[in-house]
Amino acid sequence: MQARDCSFYLGGLSCGGYRGYFQEFADEFSVPVLIEGGFSSGAGKILEAVRQQLAQSGQCVETICCSAYAGKLDALGCKGVCFVNATSPHAPKAVLPTAVEQVLSLYDAYDQKMLVSKREELTAWTESGDRAFRRAARYLTAAASLLRENEQAVLTCTDLSKAEQLGRALAKRYLRENGANGRVHMRLLSAVTSDGIRFLPDVIRPIETLVVLEDEYGASADCILRVLQQHATERGLDIIACPCPVRPKHLEHLIFPQLSTAFVTANRYHSEYPGNPRRIHCTRVSEKSGLRVRRARLRFNRKMAEELMAQVFGALTEAGEAQKAVDAIYSAAEIPEQIEKLCLRAKELSSLDAGL
Repeated sequence: MQARDCSFYLGGLSCGGYRGYFQEFADEFSVPVLIEGGFSSGAGKILEAVRQQLAQSGQCVETICCSAYAGKLDALGCKGVCFVNATSPHAPKAVLPTAVEQVLSLYDAYDQKMLVSKREELTAWTESGDRAFRRAARYLTAAASLLRENEQAVLTCTDLSKAEQLGRALAKRYLRENGANGRVHMRLLSAVTSDGIRFLPDVIRPIETLVVLEDEYGASADCILRVLQQHATERGLDIIACPCPVRPKHLEHLIFPQLSTAFVTANRYHSEYPGNPRRIHCTRVSEKSGLRVRRARLRFNRKMAEELMAQVFGALTEAGEAQKAVDAIYSAAEIPEQIEKLCLRAKELSSLDAGL
């Protein structure tokens, strides 16, 4: 899919709990390599070893960042091969192991006696992390409910037929026929993390044509993007579809790699974009007098949602600390020779293609 190195997220906390697209990612590749038992840094070592080898050989690599730990990889892909940390909650399934999916297991790379001796501590940390994550999910669900109420209020003042008309006009201007069967690739440009909602701008920087939809409440942008996606599909274009990390049913961004074109949403969580993009204010399809009448309620809901989001970030910090404690114990139990063997095997698998 990628013509240059790029980075995305594939999962994170949403209003319905954890939402990931790891199975969809693995299904895009001829040779999915699933790394099982990646509780420790072992999975990260394998992914980094493969990434370095591919980079040294001049290959374009798509890296998938971890939403729980900054700087950590969850997966990577290159040509027909991908490597995925298959530990829960990612958990892509091996339907035809060895025949299709290649499996690298870390289970035999641990000192069993050491882990058994740490059973009670591991259980305590795991339960603590699960409680914190569930608490974060409840806060996020409450915040999403307030944001949804704002969206519904703005929708009552929005002429969706005008939004659809705008989407068709943008499609006519920017999306050309490709003459092939395009594919939809699910990715995330942002994710809910302990540090806030983090946005990955690197994939946007080299885009030649960037259109920014200014839509604070998400009422119109999703409609416009749906129309654009439909037209792009009809024209055989590859699409990178990026849902909202908080409300996964809402589209936030569309990227068309073949055209070096992207349509992105701007709101308080990601408003700055590189270069001098065309900006479209979605209030043009709304009745401004109706928005003014509802302004006080919209501001109140937004303020309450921000306070709830602060609780989300705090709970995710607690969950992250618990997970780090679990990872540290598993890392201490790693058998270096076994980890090295797995890294070597992963490097061998990175050269496989559809001819396997």
